[in-house]
Amino acid sequence: MIGKRNKIICIIQARLNSKRLPKKVLVDIAGKTCLQRVIERVQVSKLINEIWLATSFLKEDKILKETCDKLKIKFFQGSNLNVLSRFYQILKITNAQSIVRITADCPLIDAKVIDQAIKKFQKDKCDYLSNTVNRTFPDGLDVEIFSGVALKRAYLEAKHPFLKEHVTPYIHGNVPKGIQTGNFKTKQFINEKDYSSIRITLDRYEDLVLIRKIFFNLKGLCTWQEVIDFIKKNPRLKKINSHIKTNEGSKISMSSIKNNTKKKYSFDKSKILFKKAIKVIPTASQTFSKSYMQWPLNISPLFLKSGKGCEIIDVDNNKYIDYLLALMPIIIGYANKEIDQAVYSQAKKGNILSLSHPKEVELSEKLINLIPYAEMVKFSKNGSDVLSAAVRLARASTNRDYIAVSGYHGWHDWYIGSTTRNFGIPKAVRNLTKKFNFNDIESLNKVLGKNSERFAAIVLEPDTFDQPNINFLTEVRRICDKHGIVLVYDEIICGFRTMLGGAAKKYKILPDLGCFGKAMANGYPLAALVGKRNLMEKLNQVFISGTFAGELLSIEACLKTLEILKRDNIINNLIKLGRYLKIELNKKLEEKNLIDEVIFEGNDWWPRLNIKNTNIDKNLFNSLLRQELIANGLFLGASLNLCSCHNTDKIKQKTIKKFTNAIDSFSEKKISKKPEKFLKGSMLESVFKVR
Repeated sequence: MIGKRNKIICIIQARLNSKRLPKKVLVDIAGKTCLQRVIERVQVSKLINEIWLATSFLKEDKILKETCDKLKIKFFQGSNLNVLSRFYQILKITNAQSIVRITADCPLIDAKVIDQAIKKFQKDKCDYLSNTVNRTFPDGLDVEIFSGVALKRAYLEAKHPFLKEHVTPYIHGNVPKGIQTGNFKTKQFINEKDYSSIRITLDRYEDLVLIRKIFFNLKGLCTWQEVIDFIKKNPRLKKINSHIKTNEGSKISMSSIKNNTKKKYSFDKSKILFKKAIKVIPTASQTFSKSYMQWPLNISPLFLKSGKGCEIIDVDNNKYIDYLLALMPIIIGYANKEIDQAVYSQAKKGNILSLSHPKEVELSEKLINLIPYAEMVKFSKNGSDVLSAAVRLARASTNRDYIAVSGYHGWHDWYIGSTTRNFGIPKAVRNLTKKFNFNDIESLNKVLGKNSERFAAIVLEPDTFDQPNINFLTEVRRICDKHGIVLVYDEIICGFRTMLGGAAKKYKILPDLGCFGKAMANGYPLAALVGKRNLMEKLNQVFISGTFAGELLSIEACLKTLEILKRDNIINNLIKLGRYLKIELNKKLEEKNLIDEVIFEGNDWWPRLNIKNTNIDKNLFNSLLRQELIANGLFLGASLNLCSCHNTDKIKQKTIKKFTNAIDSFSEKKISKKPEKFLKGSMLESVFKVR
């Protein structure tokens, strides 16, 4: 409890995103907005030293500053959900000893009631006083007063989201069962006569009808007793909004706590497994991008046990909406019944046989019919293999050694030697691969220089996060034709996501060879090298082979995947979904004033999360963001990897809600003077950049 109570400030709490009566604080009441009415009536107080308006940092709420400037009161924007932090930040600025809390939906608030409450608060020497917990005043004359010390304690100690959203419950203790509150000296401001049945607050349209009638008939700064008398003389007025429950919004919030309590994710089993795995598996994972090097330790799941549709469950039974999709092979959804049934049927007949199977011919013919430049097909198990095969084939057909590359093309020597992760690659091999920038012909020409006759192939991703510029692919094709260079499209990612038939079909510029993988079999391991006959026939001499290249379960999965993609128009629907999510999630980032630092951009079929300028370390920024996304049940990395199971109203709305909660929590931590103290696990490290 505090001794001195000299400086008294009033904080009026306001927002525009009210669900019951949108933008209610700006509705017209007899020629003035509701907010104007509240401020003008509070300004009559003789005991308040300063008046502040506290609103969220949502872009829409900034318009409230105009009213503040007009009426000469101070304006503050803070967290959308953590309203308690808004009040505390104002406390730090003002060094006030006492705070009066008024909500902006009380246009008939009475300054005399405020001053009477302040005097009682000072006399009783309590930490908190209100006329709201045990209500005797009309609903709409709500006054809460509390000490600066009590507010600071609440800010530092209150943990539950309910306590942060509603500011004072941690102090007065009127909370749902199971929520921890503080120990404070509280008092109630009681009126001699009970008028709690009268409602003059603004929550619904019926309230607005009544309040407008009051202001139309009672001119000037009428007292609350005059309002009571007017309603008594006109008893029909009370019936206008008598069906609405007192403190409806708060009660709704309280009643939903049980069902909406945020699950606290723990990773105990993941931690135990990691300690075992790191001893027997390099990086503790068979795939680099699935390892702990990509995810913060202790705050991320490192081991999953199942996936269904677009959701995954980790070994600790935490559930997530998954936007990684196993690094993009999943396009229909995990554990799809149709695909799995086709696979099971083939499994009964065998997977690997001693000779080729008719299914190899069937799938090859289907791919040739889909892909405009495909005349022959060679299967393998992953993208790195077929890309290396394409490079070997290009070198054999041109009798040249050098390769020009743009994008990411797997782990084999010919490519990875050109990156910073080139350990173990002979220098002579590294020097044979030269990198150029996508959408930059000048960069390509610089790489080729005067030695274009030494280049066997140009290898590029024709469609990545960004579409190719006008004439880029045309010019690359022209350069290849002029200098006898083999043009290779790496369509491992884009091939079955940008269009059924790939980027060549989309942009009408044909390469000589193309490589496909990932989504073509919805998670079953399959990749394909396709190309023109005059080149592909050289594989009769160029040795490319693999024991599992004709593995039948994956081939069967691919056949069924292609059928579903075509039948259900999956690709076009996912492009629409990507466009929708990109717009909606960017709206949420803009509302939190984060859009200048992080934004979803790029192709609709593959929106990427681009971290731009930030006032904190970029790796810390990314680590904190992933921490909060995971804590809210979203498994999301650098991009939105989409499958058809994401494309339901339920999943879309859950995604937006989870993302909103995550970035609200993230923004609170980011603006701290020491944001690193909020990181609960290890910080991500920079990895080699390939795009």
